[in-house]
Amino acid sequence: MRAGDTGQLTDALDHLIEDRDLRIRLAQAGRDRARRFDIADSAQTVGTFLSDMLARRSTTPLAGRRV
Repeated sequence: MRAGDTGQLTDALDHLIEDRDLRIRLAQAGRDRARRFDIADSAQTVGTFLSDMLARRSTTPLAGRRV
């Protein structure tokens, strides 16, 4: 959809209202996607990333560091 195109948004919402199967598929896809974002997994990923960055920073000479 183009930003600000209210007609296109209206058409899409009308289509969603009229198509029960589409609503069900989209709802299920949303639930499936949400399950991928487990807080423990996300925290582990961020922790690993930060640890890697700190380790890399401590081995990078000052002249080669980006600010």
